Amino acid sequence: MVANNIKNYKPLIFNRFSWIAFFFTIYSLFFNFFFQSIHKLNFSFVLFAIVSYFFWTSIGVLLHFIPRKPAQIIIAVLSFIWSLLILTAPALFKEFKEFLSTGLVILLKEQPVYFWGYVRQITHTFWQISAIIILTIVLYRIFRISKTVQLQKSKPLLILAIVMIFMANLTLNVERRYFQKDFLPVDIHTFYAIRTGLKKQSKEKPLKHFLSPGWDKKLPDNQPEKYNIVLIVFESLSKVPLPFYGFDNNYMPFMTNWIKRENNQFVVFKNGMSVSGATDISMPTIYTGIGPERDYYDLIHAPFLWDYAKKAGYQTMLINTQSQEWKHMNSYVNDKYVDAYFYPEKLGMSFINDVGTDGLSLLKRIKPEILKLKNPFFLYYNSNATHGPTQDHSPEIKDFKGITDKYGKALYITDQEVKYLVSLIKQKKAFDKTIFIFTADHGYYIAKRRSRLSSFFKETLDIPIMIRFPKKWIQAHPGLYRTVLSNQNKRVTNLDIAPTIFHLIFDREPDQFFSFSGRSLLTPINNHRTIIALSTNDTRHWSSEGFGIYKDTLSYLFHDDSGFHYYNVAKDSMQHNDLILKIPEAQKRYFDSIISNQKYLKDVLKRTGYSVQ
Repeated sequence: MVANNIKNYKPLIFNRFSWIAFFFTIYSLFFNFFFQSIHKLNFSFVLFAIVSYFFWTSIGVLLHFIPRKPAQIIIAVLSFIWSLLILTAPALFKEFKEFLSTGLVILLKEQPVYFWGYVRQITHTFWQISAIIILTIVLYRIFRISKTVQLQKSKPLLILAIVMIFMANLTLNVERRYFQKDFLPVDIHTFYAIRTGLKKQSKEKPLKHFLSPGWDKKLPDNQPEKYNIVLIVFESLSKVPLPFYGFDNNYMPFMTNWIKRENNQFVVFKNGMSVSGATDISMPTIYTGIGPERDYYDLIHAPFLWDYAKKAGYQTMLINTQSQEWKHMNSYVNDKYVDAYFYPEKLGMSFINDVGTDGLSLLKRIKPEILKLKNPFFLYYNSNATHGPTQDHSPEIKDFKGITDKYGKALYITDQEVKYLVSLIKQKKAFDKTIFIFTADHGYYIAKRRSRLSSFFKETLDIPIMIRFPKKWIQAHPGLYRTVLSNQNKRVTNLDIAPTIFHLIFDREPDQFFSFSGRSLLTPINNHRTIIALSTNDTRHWSSEGFGIYKDTLSYLFHDDSGFHYYNVAKDSMQHNDLILKIPEAQKRYFDSIISNQKYLKDVLKRTGYSVQ
């Protein structure tokens, strides 16, 4: 009798569905050991691996109490879900250093363009679709209920299985910190992210633009000789592995040769950095020159670059290869001072990688509009080829000149976009009166420590910043050009782009007119200035929070899952030697005073359980 009772409850200890829990546990450990996670592997992983085991084991029991056909349909659906978990985990880990997060679920829910963008990414090729279908079929064949599998059905067994599923579900209500700081099995972490992400609403304040009445009365009255300005912002572009930053490759032949040929007209800043690893923070700071730590109302009331240009008599054109429906960027930037604004949705162009279209195709489509631009003009161009998953093909490029590396191909595509744009400006006979400015929204993630969206290490923030001046401008402004050259080795940021363009448009230092967070690169840069980096603020929330404070050769970083870090980047450029336990008291007081005087930085510490000591 006792033996029969034990046999009756044996399926609750182990059945075929127990194997899927074992698989997810081993699969998750594989990612932790071979790819650095932003979460810590500790005893919580064991506890939640046990939760996963009992959950799937109980599901296996419960399915035998359901009529066979509905049970088979449920197993087919589960097989499809398991396939997606297995096949999408590598891409998620590569981009975010974690499995699906609550923040990403909220983003996908509230920004449908990104949801469909990710759907396209995982069904981008015949092989990807085939892999999902084949794996789904294989899993279904393994776990389907066959007629040969018999189970002794009893009410106590059914009740125990339901109770175990209920208890497993309750574990998803534990403290948020487990899912923020601890590495958990992929299935548990994903279930938690979906459950909490679908319930939560983002508290982000919307990106809006309201120019204060009379803002333009502060502008300088007299106008200098006007030069065209072309601002090119690269997406996800670090100084590594750019050939004009000292790396030996042929990824960007046009720009490399252009810089060599006009070496006396190019200023390549060696120590450029972004103030954010998140596009939707860094782009508004480039547009306005307002730092991410500044008050929300400072940002939404600040004039854009093209506002200044239009008021100075420039024709303005914005060209963006990225979706502008994401974050409602199309309504944010489309004000009365934009003469022409082009982006994929407006042109009816399909996405080719992430939520970006092919830049060369877009430029060729609007070629007549670019050629009709009248001098002086302000032209903004944003490339997307280097955003993950990087674009490694283009309908406009047949020969990649022997480049086989995927990111190298993306750089080559970007290079050809610049080449084509320059050719159009030459065709307009405007090249000799055009100033080109190059920067990036943030770096391309090259390290294994953290997700780009929650990292304040230099590998995420290091970006190219370059200016190409016409000979005539240099001859007319020898003192300014010497000043720009003197800034080449100083720390400059993409916050400096807006005041620099203001200075170029009006031939006046901007400080007396507007309160920019950055400095014009045409003025002496104080190498002792303090720079604050953020990837969250009032307009952008994320699952992980932190900040970076850079001053001189020192960096003081905070990440919510690991606390404070302190580095001397002059001696430790890649920030591997954490000196937080040896930080001088005077330095700590200085950095703490910065935090105490910045409301958002204090709020980050408060939300994550830390405080200024």
